[in-house]
Amino acid sequence: MRTVFTDPGSSDPQPLAQAIVYSPLVLGDDSAADRKNPNVHRLAAENGLNAVQLQRSVARRSTGIVARSAALATRPAAVDCRRPSAQKTSIHAGKTINRGDLSVSSDKQGVRFGIFGKILVTMLIVAAVPLGVVWYLDYLLIRDGLEQSIDQQLDNTSVQLATEVDQWVRMNQKVLQQNAALGDITSMDPARQKPVLRSILNEYDWSYLVFTTDNRGINIGRSDDKPPADYSDRAYVKAVVRGEPLAKQVVIGKTTGLPAVILATPIKGAQSVRDSVTGVIAMAMHIEELSERITNTAIGNTGFAFILDESGKVVAHQQKGSAPATTDFSKHPAYLQRPDSGSTLISYSTDGKDVVAAVRRSASGWYVVTQQDSAEAYAPLKKAQWRGIMVLVLTLAIVSLVAYSFSQGLSRPIKGLTAIADELSRGGNPGKIAEAQRGDEIGQLAAAIDRMGASIRLAMERLRKKRA
Repeated sequence: MRTVFTDPGSSDPQPLAQAIVYSPLVLGDDSAADRKNPNVHRLAAENGLNAVQLQRSVARRSTGIVARSAALATRPAAVDCRRPSAQKTSIHAGKTINRGDLSVSSDKQGVRFGIFGKILVTMLIVAAVPLGVVWYLDYLLIRDGLEQSIDQQLDNTSVQLATEVDQWVRMNQKVLQQNAALGDITSMDPARQKPVLRSILNEYDWSYLVFTTDNRGINIGRSDDKPPADYSDRAYVKAVVRGEPLAKQVVIGKTTGLPAVILATPIKGAQSVRDSVTGVIAMAMHIEELSERITNTAIGNTGFAFILDESGKVVAHQQKGSAPATTDFSKHPAYLQRPDSGSTLISYSTDGKDVVAAVRRSASGWYVVTQQDSAEAYAPLKKAQWRGIMVLVLTLAIVSLVAYSFSQGLSRPIKGLTAIADELSRGGNPGKIAEAQRGDEIGQLAAAIDRMGASIRLAMERLRKKRA
């Protein structure tokens, strides 16, 4: 704090000295040693006085200041006792001191953002930022792990179903090929073929018809008693006649009028013409019956599986009621995004719901699709997200509480020391400072303020003795 004194006998005020609290000039010591002080001579020279005149002038003013400070110790507010004729002396810390009656005013500015707030915000930032980063990284790891687990579950189901489908196809292919080699079948005699065809139907109850045709597609033998039919327009007949070892097709059955899956293999001729195809032996199965046998796999509460052939026709569908309604899934997202080999994970909307699905191409060429509603599939992920958020909020609350307590512990003694220093500046006597017993920097600051208070009290005592 800088204080400027004016010469009472001069119409043009000039600075005489800077008030130094512990200076012998302020304390009124007029010893010869002090008059030899170079600072005293410098200030005297600046103001056109000798050392003795300067010292006595400052001593007179310091006596008035200290006396006024002692009087203010019993008053809580600033006091203005100026006379109209008093000349004002400016003090740059918001206080004024006049010659004659002393005038002291204090402009105490409010603290906008105090040390408590700064410490609290700093601690929260230091604690919350690393905590948030760690939480987010852990969340990403958990999310990726759960997503992989969910996708893997669907893919594993598709692998299982594809394996079952391939085994089922190979089994039926083997049955047809073995019976196609029997003499009763190669004879192309309906009477001889019928007992064999009936035995196949009875053994494999998922089929509703076993029949044969010649190489033109004309029906020869049947396992039922219905009249022969013309199958020359069927793609599976044409494929077998061209030399395919196994042909598959989803059709609307001519016998039942319902969607059906047909498996067909060639009937070869006699030994001399072993490589020539003389006919076709085929097995027909209803899609609904087939669906119950090879796609009866539970995938949560909303998941199911279905199988499509190479052209997008439904081979089997687990969801009840949907398979007979339509057999053409060539526009279905699962078919449009089918892989050339292996499997792929896709997501799409159907019936107003978002679903996630795994599409796998089986060894037999069919596509196995396992799908589940996204809401159910990713429910564990959402639960994990909420748990993570709750843990984060709880942790931040604990960190905030600790930061608040710690900030209070740091700022409270500093505020107390500020109040003590303010009281000392007003001439008060705060007594013993408890914080001086601390072993940290705050304790050192408190001890320094305590010593300053003691020095001021000693100075005031010396002035009282001199005046007495």
